[in-house]
Amino acid sequence: MKCRIRFIIALFVVLAFVSGCCNGRISWLPTSGEIFNNQHYVIVQKFEGRINSEWAYLLEPAFKDSRCDVVLVWIESGGGYVADAELLAHNLSMLKEKYNKSLWVFSQQFLASGAYWAALSADTIAISCVGKTGSIGAVLIRPDFSKADSIRGEAWWIFQSGELKTLGNAHTPISDLEKLKYMTTIKEIHGIFMSRIFEHRFDKIQKALGCSEHDSLAVQELIFKVSDGGLMSAWKAYEYGLIDVVCYFDELLEWFRNQGLIVKTMDGKVIENFYLEE
Repeated sequence: MKCRIRFIIALFVVLAFVSGCCNGRISWLPTSGEIFNNQHYVIVQKFEGRINSEWAYLLEPAFKDSRCDVVLVWIESGGGYVADAELLAHNLSMLKEKYNKSLWVFSQQFLASGAYWAALSADTIAISCVGKTGSIGAVLIRPDFSKADSIRGEAWWIFQSGELKTLGNAHTPISDLEKLKYMTTIKEIHGIFMSRIFEHRFDKIQKALGCSEHDSLAVQELIFKVSDGGLMSAWKAYEYGLIDVVCYFDELLEWFRNQGLIVKTMDGKVIENFYLEE
């Protein structure tokens, strides 16, 4: 009986904690009703899976729309290739500046690694209270099939004109030179990722830390701290200034409506639910 009572109490505490964490989050959105210059609507487009630099081109009609003031990109992704992350971030920034539009990124569950990298180009990043972000880092995989080839009795003769021409060939054992090159590449990518965070989130991280205006060292230390490749909750990311809002999609819809804006899909369908219909 005592064990059951303890379990009930523990369950109540957990539910109370979750309820507390998921209440009041919409208060972090701006309160002004004039930030969108009396434009008419928000256009939202959802993307899932491995990030793709071509998503920006698919969004250009929304940016071109003269009656759209906010382009809202809903992303559910754990990342992708480095080139796609950087290109998508660059192209979104270019579209935002070219058409003078506000860009928001929202994620309900997963905005990590390269997806977060791409989202850094947004004016506002919003994630639900059950969502995850982070995974700030890079991964490079080099397979080695040489032992399997040997077991099968296969041999590969490789002729090359430069020492690094066949770097990464999976049918040869990895060399010390390759290891050095790969680790150098990984560190360079990691450094670029962190520099993008510093570039796009500096003021917001600084504000979250409560440090002085010129204290860039504290911001650098925080970015280095969170760039360990691990995931973090939306709340932790908000605490660090890595995202701007913690809210569900329906709360975001309600907030936009309170600004006098309706939310539509790319094909013009008005969104009235807490989800996007297929």
